[in-house]
Amino acid sequence: MLLGCRCAIGLVFVASVLGKVRGREAYVEFIRAAGRLGPDWVTSRIPARMVAGGVIAAEAAVVVLLVLPATAWAGFGLAALLALQRHRYWLAILFAILCPLGSPVAGLFLAMAGVAYAIAERRALSRQRSGGVAGADR
Repeated sequence: MLLGCRCAIGLVFVASVLGKVRGREAYVEFIRAAGRLGPDWVTSRIPARMVAGGVIAAEAAVVVLLVLPATAWAGFGLAALLALQRHRYWLAILFAILCPLGSPVAGLFLAMAGVAYAIAERRALSRQRSGGVAGADR
């Protein structure tokens, strides 16, 4: 039952890693984007190249962890945490859709989507109050 979920999510992360390292230009572009992948207090202290390497390593780790049934739960957990990156609740919802309805994994991703959505909405409200652009960080 969870084999299909493991395969689908694994393929998403394989495609993500390959898209980032498919060539020098793609990798340099990802490094530039990596400078905006976290809260300001993190991105101001950690060079974008290190953030980019960490993201690629984490995404590759998801694929490796999902291969074996014994480590699949760790892979699902890491995938859920990566879905929280930049509050991408839609990614967690997608992962929940890929998993069998009613499975604990689908519940994990739906819970993570709810947390990510709440964080995104709180940040948007905070930016509105401070005069920033609402939704700019989604």
